[in-house]
Amino acid sequence: MMIDTQDSRRTLWREVIHQALADAVSTNRELADERELARAWFRHATRDFREVCALADLEPDCVRIAALKCVADHDAGKPTFNLHRVLQHAGRALTINEWAECSGIASSTLRYRLRLGWTAEATLTTPLRSAPDRPPAASRRPLPRGRHEGAGPAPKTLTFQGETLTVAEWARRLGLTRAGLYLRLASMPVEAALATPVQRRGARGKPKAATAQV
Repeated sequence: MMIDTQDSRRTLWREVIHQALADAVSTNRELADERELARAWFRHATRDFREVCALADLEPDCVRIAALKCVADHDAGKPTFNLHRVLQHAGRALTINEWAECSGIASSTLRYRLRLGWTAEATLTTPLRSAPDRPPAASRRPLPRGRHEGAGPAPKTLTFQGETLTVAEWARRLGLTRAGLYLRLASMPVEAALATPVQRRGARGKPKAATAQV
């Protein structure tokens, strides 16, 4: 069982962002809608996006730039990040997951560092407290009222009105990204998170209510 600490909660939110990136470069035709939602989530850097980055303790602009570069490379047929990539350092050659176990730095953090162009040495040896992907505390956007660092991602399946679906399936039905739904679940009961309509943007950027189909 994972111990509930600030580091573990931050790691969970980073995995949410990583999943959104996986959706953005998915080649599964059945996930075309999720792919476009994920790409728009990174491209427009909405309030939800910035809140998730705050919970993940990452600089939103850095995440956005790295994600859009990864999407562009994918679309251009260039090789993107390999989860099984082997990094060589101090005479050892290990995968990302193996280095995570040795270094005590979460694999999601190692992946983000590499996407930002860090060398293998910097990726594996820079302590978390001095990492440049962490914005100074004074510059971090405060979380909205009702949110707190203890909030974490929801379970993989949710039951509402007698129906049990995965988070991805509920997000698809609501027209949200998975990250957007996780963010709702961090501060709302399941019933409210799944029944609250998604607010669309009107022609002048003003929110326009949309009826959720649940």
